[in-house]
Amino acid sequence: MLDMISKSPLEKRLKRHVIGRTHAFFAATAPGLEALCFNELASLRLSEEAPRIVSGGVRFNGRLSDGYIANLVLRIPNRILMRVTEFKTTNFRQLEKKLSGVAWELYFSPLADIHFSIKAKHSRLFHTSAITDCFQKSITTRLAGYQNQATESRLDDMDNQRLFVRVVDDRFTISLDTSGALLFKRGLKTVVGKAPLRETLASSALTFAGYSGTEPLIDPMCGSGTFSLEAAMIAQNIPPGFYREFAFMKWPSFRANQWAHIKKTYAARIVEAKTPSIFASDNNPKMCHAIQEVSRKYGFFRVLEVSSKNFFDLLPLDYTPQRGVIILNPPFGMRLEPHGDKDKFYREIIKKLKNDFKGWRIAMLVPDAKVMKKLPLQLKPYPIYHGGLNLSLLVGVI
Repeated sequence: MLDMISKSPLEKRLKRHVIGRTHAFFAATAPGLEALCFNELASLRLSEEAPRIVSGGVRFNGRLSDGYIANLVLRIPNRILMRVTEFKTTNFRQLEKKLSGVAWELYFSPLADIHFSIKAKHSRLFHTSAITDCFQKSITTRLAGYQNQATESRLDDMDNQRLFVRVVDDRFTISLDTSGALLFKRGLKTVVGKAPLRETLASSALTFAGYSGTEPLIDPMCGSGTFSLEAAMIAQNIPPGFYREFAFMKWPSFRANQWAHIKKTYAARIVEAKTPSIFASDNNPKMCHAIQEVSRKYGFFRVLEVSSKNFFDLLPLDYTPQRGVIILNPPFGMRLEPHGDKDKFYREIIKKLKNDFKGWRIAMLVPDAKVMKKLPLQLKPYPIYHGGLNLSLLVGVI
């Protein structure tokens, strides 16, 4: 972190107004995943006040350190926002006055590169570019008085921050992005396949399938390994944010010792597997090799076994005598071979499952409801929104 804080009145204000107070947070999720996120948050018990499902995510209250924990351990949300302030205004003169009273130095370093996400509806002030200019002017003017408390920025120490502004019915709600890069970026993979599934969606699919991390899991069309790597973290109780950094680590209020203590607490809960229980395979040897590299780097090889095989050639007894979960993300869209017969492909998949995986729990992503109607299995659909596509996750027992 930049050495920007002296033993000064600013330090006291940071403790009083940021570190020591209770904040309102918002965990933003993909549509349909709010309930899963709520369950995650409820299990953390960050506050005596229960989290609350709202449109687009889950609201919860907590101390600044609770925001750190949410980023570290939650598997479902896309990002965590922290409320800075809210007010009502109907013209730019009022807006400038309101913004001049916000203590931006409590949230941003003078060297921060601040990006804005502004949306307005049903309000007199609706020109987002003009609103952005107003915010930029206010923040720049306020932080100019704190330049002497920041050191020279290093090229490898960029401080990128994002401010979210929502204007509805003339009411401004201003929030800080605590996460930085979207939370699906676990910090593991460097190689991805075509149209890769986000890790947050993979975790949601595993949850819908009832995967607990203790039973066998077969991922026979693993691609870049999103399901298998996510399952490996779940099975070993590794927090999803354990290997990455967050925007809050550049805030003036950030305390490295406190963060190290939080990570140490959760590191002590990591379970080291003795034998593999997750079996990933794909007919693309390059993708399998990339997964093996990640597995070796992070020690997942104890729980994750990777091989290059065709799904139609494998048998569950090749891996384990115990029934468990099979998770399938069959190729579709740009991942499907040109001129491929989609209906025939799915019929062959179902035939294989009924012959060799009877009694296994299944979770399978399909591109549309028409496919679901053609499958001779009683499976429950869950909507999954991925890359502009409305997919269905089919869950049940074979």
